Amino acid sequence: MSNAQVAATYPNGTIWPWNLIQTLFADSRDALILLDSYAQVVAANTEWQLFCGTDSGLVGQLLAEVFADKERSEVVQLLRRAMNAESMMDEEVTLRHVRGFDFRIGLRVSPVHETSGAIIGYLARLRATTGVTRMLN
Repeated sequence: MSNAQVAATYPNGTIWPWNLIQTLFADSRDALILLDSYAQVVAANTEWQLFCGTDSGLVGQLLAEVFADKERSEVVQLLRRAMNAESMMDEEVTLRHVRGFDFRIGLRVSPVHETSGAIIGYLARLRATTGVTRMLN
């Protein structure tokens, strides 16, 4: 995926410039992570780092390496199912924080398409349920 442009599924495969993606990530209250088609991190916002307890060095890592429970992570499992189905998936999952506690959180994984329709990556969004933010601060 090029930093110059990223093609988005909505609306109608419109090309979104990289600086727009960065602005959306910075301004979102949700935890967002953008992955390439190999599940390697392209970008992640600070909310993602808060929920997962990771530092800012995520870019270039495989998603499975980001989590405390690595391959057993429900986030990684849902991403793999979305990649295999080549479709959006939305579920509540258990997230293991690097500090050693688990919590339930909403996760949506959506494919990112280029204008030809080919999937070039995935966008994952974590959305807090009641009380999760208080627990992390």
